[in-house]
Amino acid sequence: MCSTSLLEYFSDLIPATGFLELWKRKQARLCLRWGGEAILSAGGSDRDSWEPRPEYEAAATHRVDLRTHSVKLYYPQWRKILRLFTAASVVLFMVAIVVAALIGVIVYKVAISSALYVTEDKYVRENSKNLTTLTAAIINLGIIVFLKLVYDKIAFWLTDMENPKTQSDYETSYTFKVFVFEFFNCYSSLFYIAFFKGRFFTHPGDAAMVKSFLANDTCDSGGCLAELFIQLVVIMVGKQILNCFTEIVMPRLSNWWNSRRYIMNGGSQVGSSSGPSSRWEADYQLQPADSHSLFREIMEIVLQYGFVTLFVVAFPLAPLCALINNAAEIRVDADKLITQHRRPLPRRTNTIGPWFTIQQTITYIAVAVNGFIIAFTTEFIPRLVYTRTMSENHDLSGYVNFTLSVYAKNVSKSIGWMNGNVTWCRYKGFREPPTSPEPYSLSAAHWKVLTAQLGFVIVFEVCTLLLTTAICTLSPHYGNITIAAHFPKNFIGNN
Repeated sequence: MCSTSLLEYFSDLIPATGFLELWKRKQARLCLRWGGEAILSAGGSDRDSWEPRPEYEAAATHRVDLRTHSVKLYYPQWRKILRLFTAASVVLFMVAIVVAALIGVIVYKVAISSALYVTEDKYVRENSKNLTTLTAAIINLGIIVFLKLVYDKIAFWLTDMENPKTQSDYETSYTFKVFVFEFFNCYSSLFYIAFFKGRFFTHPGDAAMVKSFLANDTCDSGGCLAELFIQLVVIMVGKQILNCFTEIVMPRLSNWWNSRRYIMNGGSQVGSSSGPSSRWEADYQLQPADSHSLFREIMEIVLQYGFVTLFVVAFPLAPLCALINNAAEIRVDADKLITQHRRPLPRRTNTIGPWFTIQQTITYIAVAVNGFIIAFTTEFIPRLVYTRTMSENHDLSGYVNFTLSVYAKNVSKSIGWMNGNVTWCRYKGFREPPTSPEPYSLSAAHWKVLTAQLGFVIVFEVCTLLLTTAICTLSPHYGNITIAAHFPKNFIGNN
């Protein structure tokens, strides 16, 4: 199981690291092909990086610099700090709403799973866990889509209130606000299932556990990997289908309505017998191509990149789904830009801004996440510890009993639970039996397994970082645009 997961992980890690390195080369080539070297020769940045926004100029005051005797814009520092603090507070509040929605879904899962488990229908009773997980994932997807629509409006308001100085600062601030929210919005349920679900369960009969609904949300005997797979498939594939449907249907409906409204107000369609209107009048009825149209497209790709890299161990076919989606997305975007949207205004730049830093951050987080998933979500480490240190024949005979602890109600310590006439059962966990001097405390096997899991994570992280560093080192370094700008045009033009 784990050898397959490791193979799947490294087969995804190498292309992910290579993608970032090759993008640097592609970025340098595009910069040269589209005249980006002129931006570098002008000081290393485009016009939007130094020219103040009109909104900033309107809010700022003019002061004379005593050293240069030139008039400069002045914006009080305390006002900047106050607005940044307000924006950060709102973002944290929205993240708290995401966590609250996740808790609501957990409560739904616990309640519905308990109700389905006692139903008379045998099929529903046997598959109550999977049915509850599937419906909860669909509900979670609906919450993700709804909160995204709400937060998009809030992010614009926060960035306008923050009032950055330049357009580049404005876009960077808006990008990080939306990404932080989308990161928690899309991945919080996956992180909960992978690392927190079932950790709140102690042992049957624990009075503190009975009052906690999180303690009743436990994994199957085989771990949480199957539930993580269902959640990831529903969210990732569901978002791709909804985005594709939205980009195909919504522009056409909006354009059709704009055209009908234009005709009802006295206009005429292009090619109609009543007198054709001009092409620019017809194009004006199309969807506006604002400056954030490309932002939404890049955000979809970055979130998809996170699904593919962060949880590839749980869903090995995620890269294939991403490839199929991107192949369809290319054609959908081409049709949308050519037939459904107005012609966008071009703007020259030499990088993709903060998006590359965000993708690098996701890659580094993915290294840690997949290591912890293999160590703590799968059964690989407990099986390895059992076969290497506790099994006489070094096989899995008796492994199930090794992972189960004993619970007995009203057992006296003077009476052995094996010989006494008591009612007892087994539950998943590494805890002492009720006849132990410290009943239901964590056993030595727990600490042994935990030590092995942490050791595996450390070795896994070091090996992965060494591998990624080797890939980056062996890759030809054409990513630096200042170096690539010295190559002749015929070297890059046809590549």
